[in-house]
Amino acid sequence: MSYKDDILQPLKSADIPKLMNVLMTDLPNSSWIYNWIKTQLDWLKELKWVRVLVLCPRGDWTTGTVIALNVGLANNGKVFGAIYSIETDGVLLKKCLIESEMIPWRAMSDYVTVSEGHANIYLDALKVKGLQVIHHAICAIAYMPPDDAKTVVVPELPAGARIAPLDVDRDLDTVWDNWPHFPPDFKPVLQMMIRFNPSFGIFVTCEDGREELASMIVQASTVGMGILQTLSKHRRKGFAHILLAHVTKNMGQAGIGSMAHIIATQNTSIVMFKKVGYKFIGQSMWVKINN
Repeated sequence: MSYKDDILQPLKSADIPKLMNVLMTDLPNSSWIYNWIKTQLDWLKELKWVRVLVLCPRGDWTTGTVIALNVGLANNGKVFGAIYSIETDGVLLKKCLIESEMIPWRAMSDYVTVSEGHANIYLDALKVKGLQVIHHAICAIAYMPPDDAKTVVVPELPAGARIAPLDVDRDLDTVWDNWPHFPPDFKPVLQMMIRFNPSFGIFVTCEDGREELASMIVQASTVGMGILQTLSKHRRKGFAHILLAHVTKNMGQAGIGSMAHIIATQNTSIVMFKKVGYKFIGQSMWVKINN
């Protein structure tokens, strides 16, 4: 079969804004896919070697069904992406996932996220394609609209600590070493998250006078909280709460709502997000494929 006859067809550049308008009708549920596509296209302006494919059934953006792929940024030919559909039954999405030859399944390491209602459809499609799921996790989706986010109260930092933007040259390896959830070929993607997306850390002054990164937030491709981690020696000091409140407030003041996908068994994180003021609007699933 020729790709021109495939059920999935790439949108023309002029049609992507039209798809985005359709996705906006499904906010806040569609916030993460809307921002994922927008972020990849923004990065594309600087990363000339990367391709971003926005695929819709027969190229029809009005369906609100989309498979979006980033090709060329991750190492060793790995591809990452996201899927979404505004349809509730997922019939069209399932047909696309099973019938299309446009999705490079053997190059996939994981999908960013799959909406709760379409999780089983995605898992069924993987079985049909002969792929083995080696890990999947149900995530709780936390969301805060910008008007609420800009009023978040940020607790005071303890003496000897400061909040500052992460620096890709200085902080990339520390963030990478302390975040085990990314696949090995994903480091260039993390590098671009820190480089292009507003990401912050709490830096503490050590006894010898040098500073070290104690806690970090990296804004994900979904313009949400992609990484929130505190180094083990600095835990139980309230750093994660302070940093989350700080970044949430900054996003709200910029007119941006904040979202996070939190593994549903991480009760401590869920309690912290609730304390800052986030509401939980549903669930998603993160999937890792054995390739």
